Amino acid sequence: MDLKTAAGFGGRLGDPQADLAECKLVSFPIGIYKVLRNVSDQIHLITLANNELKSLTSKFMTTFSQLRVLNLWGKVLKPADVPKQGKENKAGVGDISHLLAYNIEELRLEGNFLHRLPNEVSGLQHLKAIDLSRNQFRDFPEQLTTLLMLETINLEENEIVDVPMEKLATMPALHTVNLRFNPLSAEVRVIAPPLIKFDLLMSPEGARAPPP
Repeated sequence: MDLKTAAGFGGRLGDPQADLAECKLVSFPIGIYKVLRNVSDQIHLITLANNELKSLTSKFMTTFSQLRVLNLWGKVLKPADVPKQGKENKAGVGDISHLLAYNIEELRLEGNFLHRLPNEVSGLQHLKAIDLSRNQFRDFPEQLTTLLMLETINLEENEIVDVPMEKLATMPALHTVNLRFNPLSAEVRVIAPPLIKFDLLMSPEGARAPPP
């Protein structure tokens, strides 16, 4: 595999993107760190979709210190690596805590096996959009309600019943919350403007998501 091409540069080392989707990675390649060492602070977007990563280390974030968008969609986190409820380990969702001290603005984690977020997510104060669709959330991740710059929350196709509407209503930048294809309670379904200032997207009661 040509590392420059795999990294999305195609010979243009000024390109601020790195695309490593569908490369069957179980860890971030040491060789990529070496190839990109002279331009790592210019990269703003990295795609690691459809791999089998067990973790993202602190070296990843310190190397790509100017990263703004991180795409981890499509079963990047293997089922065996996702921590069990109330328990942290060295893999899966626990290791995204390395992202939390940095200026990430968009985080895509759709199509994984997540059922919760680490508490440190509340430190992502620059986050504007998060995609957690097609995961296994039963509870709304309330850490997100503390993020004052957050504009878009996508939780489509989870198992969420209750939603902290009062907290969401106080978020100054919030534009859209996508809760389509969740088994929402009747209390959530009857809430409407002017009680909320953001767009709340819901499917008809009992509707099922289309097959992938």
